Amino acid sequence: MSSSSSPPLPGTGKVEDLSPGYADGDRGALLKEVLRAAAADGGPGGSSSSSDPGRCPVKGDTVVMHYVGTLKDGGQQFDSSRDRGKPFRFTLGQSEVRGWDLGLATMKRGELAILTVRADLAYGDTGIPPKIPRGATLCFEVELLDFGEDLTPDQSGGVIRRVLEPGEGPDHPNEDSSVMVSFRALGGGKEGEEAAREMSFTLGEGTEVGVPRWVELAVEKMKKGERSRLTVSPEYNKEQGAFAVDYEVIVKSFELAKERGQLDGVQTLEQAKLYKDKGTKFFLSGNLQLARKKYDKAILFLEHEILQGEQEYTRRQLLQATKLNLAECQFKARNWIAAKIICDKMIMEIMEGDGSKAAGGEQQVVRAAFLRGEAMMQALLCRIVQMEDNMSQRFNQLSGGFNQLSGEFNQLSGEFNQLSGRVAILEDSGRNSVPKSVSHESVSRSTPTTPSAALSSDSDPPRANSASVDGL
Repeated sequence: MSSSSSPPLPGTGKVEDLSPGYADGDRGALLKEVLRAAAADGGPGGSSSSSDPGRCPVKGDTVVMHYVGTLKDGGQQFDSSRDRGKPFRFTLGQSEVRGWDLGLATMKRGELAILTVRADLAYGDTGIPPKIPRGATLCFEVELLDFGEDLTPDQSGGVIRRVLEPGEGPDHPNEDSSVMVSFRALGGGKEGEEAAREMSFTLGEGTEVGVPRWVELAVEKMKKGERSRLTVSPEYNKEQGAFAVDYEVIVKSFELAKERGQLDGVQTLEQAKLYKDKGTKFFLSGNLQLARKKYDKAILFLEHEILQGEQEYTRRQLLQATKLNLAECQFKARNWIAAKIICDKMIMEIMEGDGSKAAGGEQQVVRAAFLRGEAMMQALLCRIVQMEDNMSQRFNQLSGGFNQLSGEFNQLSGEFNQLSGRVAILEDSGRNSVPKSVSHESVSRSTPTTPSAALSSDSDPPRANSASVDGL
């Protein structure tokens, strides 16, 4: 059941039934036999991520493994990651072979086992002909190489989080939570290990105080007291110098940020103003990405809130001011169309709600209209520049084609002149090489003799000659 690169190992003889319906008497659907238990250091050779040797992968973890698949009946191999020379990677809980999800969830890093999977937990009654017959029971020799939570958007495995010590409670920090964390870099292009740094910051603003972005992203997934190891590959660590690095991260404590539904009217206004002020601070410092996030959060708190009296006046005034700031932010980020759309919507809302007479609406409309015109002009200029660039590129292409044709024409013209010269030389050599006998004959034919030159004056020309002349 092993490939040539992984020689068969003797089993322990102990087979564990992992069938999901075992308690109800449905047995034999999934069997597991351990060929090699996980080492105490978490895997053969002691991997760099082996600080949690007793942990098994959970749903959502990215699992890295080698496998060799064979048919139980006949033992014919139908697939092997070892033969391809590349470990297989998938997200636990999303495999097309349910037996993998169940079996690998019981394995530890470095463990080697045989999973015998009945058809209903594999490819069912349809199979995958011709390699896997219908209703076939399959055997997989599986080696669990590594696992963890993949934090990259494209699930490329470039940033993996592994839980070293579980945390407490059900909650994770949400955006804008106040968190206190301890983290340190474990090697990674530097000699030795960094001393742990303990920092308090607002989640989502960590980069402003020197927290690596992947550390901050990991904190969002962690619980209070949890300790995790973060492995970052070079392509995802360009800010730090494009080298591989591991971080150890501990969440000391956090205070959840309140959601909109947890606040009353006054608290909503206060929180929205706090977000707007933070957005303005980031806008002035040039961090447009964070500025947009804060403005968006303020608008979310204000847009669907309905208050009364003075609070409603304040809400509308704050909402329109925040939207105008967001449009300015988009304008500065050169997102001209986005800025125009915000201004259009803002003007319509103010005018339809008769807001021009309240909450400083008239001034807001003027400012929004001016910014809208600026955004349209910039968008138009960009379009013109783009068209000019396209025309310039097209002209250069045509010019290059013309130059190429001109060069080819000049080349052909030169070849034609060479041929003309050769023809002239041949004609001259032909005239100079005509035989003398031929020249005399042609001269005699071109200068006829008179009869008096050939005959006596008193003789008549012979008739034969006359006949010859008549016949000419």
